[in-house]
Amino acid sequence: MKRRSVFKVDLTRIQGEGDFPCPSCGEIMSPDDESGIPYDVVKLDMKEDSLESLTIICNRCKSLIHLLGFEELKAHC
Repeated sequence: MKRRSVFKVDLTRIQGEGDFPCPSCGEIMSPDDESGIPYDVVKLDMKEDSLESLTIICNRCKSLIHLLGFEELKAHC
């Protein structure tokens, strides 16, 4: 059985509109894409009423991507 790759992406280090490539295959992940084509949400971690982290799976290579930095992004808005 093949092991699935797992990556961490700190959203505070992403330049631009929030789009970033999958660290494994390069598929573009966009927070504005609601089609479900490039990725699916696997897990939401909430702290009180705010999003703390999000885990998505790349539908192209099946890598898990753990997104961090939501609290810092919220503080800058």
